[in-house]
Amino acid sequence: MWERSSGRVITVVAVALLVVAAVPGIGVLASTERSTPPAQMAPGPTFQQGVDTDSVRLIVGVAPNGSATWTVQYWTRLDDENTTAAFESLQEDIRANPANYSDRFASRMRSTVSAAENSTGREMNASGFAVSAETRTPPQYGVVAYTFQWDGFAAVDGDTLRVGDAIEGLFLDERTRLVVEWPAEYTTARVTPEPDERRTNAVVWRGAETSFVSGEPIIVLEPAPETSAAATATPTAAGGDGAGGDGGPSTAAPDGGPGPLPLLGLGLLVALVGGVAWRYRDRLRDGASGPAVDVDAADGSDAVGAAAGAAGAAPESEREDLLSNEERVLQFVREQGGRVKQQEIVEAFDWTEARTSQIVRDLRDDGSLEGFRLGRENVLKLPDEE
Repeated sequence: MWERSSGRVITVVAVALLVVAAVPGIGVLASTERSTPPAQMAPGPTFQQGVDTDSVRLIVGVAPNGSATWTVQYWTRLDDENTTAAFESLQEDIRANPANYSDRFASRMRSTVSAAENSTGREMNASGFAVSAETRTPPQYGVVAYTFQWDGFAAVDGDTLRVGDAIEGLFLDERTRLVVEWPAEYTTARVTPEPDERRTNAVVWRGAETSFVSGEPIIVLEPAPETSAAATATPTAAGGDGAGGDGGPSTAAPDGGPGPLPLLGLGLLVALVGGVAWRYRDRLRDGASGPAVDVDAADGSDAVGAAAGAAGAAPESEREDLLSNEERVLQFVREQGGRVKQQEIVEAFDWTEARTSQIVRDLRDDGSLEGFRLGRENVLKLPDEE
């Protein structure tokens, strides 16, 4: 993350999407000619609020019908009183007058989608525009988020989804990342260029590490073999087959927790857990020996739990299934020696970053975890760990 210069006047503000392209009317699309500079999505100076954007996340949840829910998040580190006050003022204004923000964003994106429709030859539509602002920890961030539905975003060829032509040559600056997610019943047949990060049902490109050229990005998605086999052999059971059940854009919000993608900043529901109760149960487990946490079993997979091995392991697996998310995180931290990177929790439990942040926030508020920054990483530790 880049540093704020001491004494520098902060002028970059809340945000709407500013679409910059070399050819008028092309929107986010880059020309297929290599001589044409790539398109750019970047924060635009729309409302002077004294808020400086530290990072931008473009999160795209692709559905089987080719539509996609877009989430554009602008993250600002609230590390001083002035920035915090400015963001709180912006947050209040967005809540009171959301149309003042979402209408301008919608106008730009409708033009972008129209240009993409003309370029690809697919029928497209943009709808469901919304804006929200919230604070997230750890550490303390202010997040302004825009969401909308882009129908026709991906090309559908039978059971195959082809993603990328609508944003060919998209420019990502060093503060911006692109996250593309898909339903759990799909798998990747091709991804170009090589993503900077692979998740169970998603890929991530970071502008600081990757630049798209003409014809990129490309993601080709096909039904996962086990999903296809289950659908053929036992059609009535296909809906329950599944890869965790948390990867599809209709049931999970990329970088936004459980629920549909549009909940993003608006609908992160806090799962209130009785602190005394779960901390008491946690103390009961202190000092007990046992195998490492099986993430799949903890996610409720009876099949994985049944295949754990020795007959004596079954009661332990069943007990793991009864743990709350907060308990699972604490147990994971203990098993890693009392200190982990927050990203390790994301990967271990196959959660979104926002869902993980919410759970970690609750644990920190309760005093069960402490956190600090190590370079660009959030590190979590148990209070008694030195």
